[in-house]
Amino acid sequence: MSTVYGSALATTQLNIYQRFVGRTPAYRVALKRDLHAEIYLDEMRDDFTKVHDTSEVKQVVKPKVVCSHNGQFVAVKAWNPRVLGGKK
Repeated sequence: MSTVYGSALATTQLNIYQRFVGRTPAYRVALKRDLHAEIYLDEMRDDFTKVHDTSEVKQVVKPKVVCSHNGQFVAVKAWNPRVLGGKK
């Protein structure tokens, strides 16, 4: 049983690795050079330090998470009540 679990885990890790690395320009350049070409560290560093690929601050900041009354963890944000109708 452990062999099946181990191979399934290895397959999952390989799929994640292929999706992650396959999208980088450094991987594509190395693949054009040769099937077993080395991916240069300088190219990988340049790919991961590009400013246009970085997330906005809103995406980087973790949401505030609290425990609800039934024990589940939920993300919370400031309450902004909606406006019903016009001014009275």
